[in-house]
Amino acid sequence: MSVVIAHNPEKDSINWKQYLRLGGVNSSIFEKGITGYTRYKRTTLKTFKDFRLYIHYFDSKTEVRTRYKSSRFFLNFNKYYTFSTIKYEKNTMLNGNLNYNYNQGLGFFILKNKTNSMTFEIGPSFDNSDYLNSQIRTSYLKNSYSIDIILKKFKTKVEIDYLYEISKNLQKEANSKLQLMAEISFFINNSNSITIGIFQDYLNKTIENRSLSVSYSISKAINVKM
Repeated sequence: MSVVIAHNPEKDSINWKQYLRLGGVNSSIFEKGITGYTRYKRTTLKTFKDFRLYIHYFDSKTEVRTRYKSSRFFLNFNKYYTFSTIKYEKNTMLNGNLNYNYNQGLGFFILKNKTNSMTFEIGPSFDNSDYLNSQIRTSYLKNSYSIDIILKKFKTKVEIDYLYEISKNLQKEANSKLQLMAEISFFINNSNSITIGIFQDYLNKTIENRSLSVSYSISKAINVKM
């Protein structure tokens, strides 16, 4: 048995859009550094694919976050969707390990129109804090919230990820995590903007790291069809 899912070429765009940023960042652990960001996104009537790469560089220390997310509307419902997300993070400020996280589940559009959207996602998440050297995984129940608002002169984005630990470690200690990302972009024109971003990482309600960045942003369509 085989299933073929086609797109409507008159309504669906199969082109990707690219976002690039370069600027400065200030961290609560280290003073000042350079920030870089690239993103590739494609949205159709039924699917959403998104790749992001953040880099914060402080002298000899680096913070790298990369994420790929794929989602599809559930059956014919236009508010419910299924998704899967893969993240890799390496933060030499906190430790030298490569962190791997996989998450899948069900999402729901609380609000959706041309200028505003608000989503809620829930699903199991599996985390490996030392991906290259260990097979030990930690299981979480992950809740995610996102808010996007687009106005005439600027747009804002807020993402909150809360990971509630299900499997306890050997010391029987809970290690629930919360990650907060907030951005505001001021438009210069249709393709250029100035973006201010905040990252905060919490472990058991204690802030591990906080960073503030200011960068110049460029967005453009690219001729990559997949």
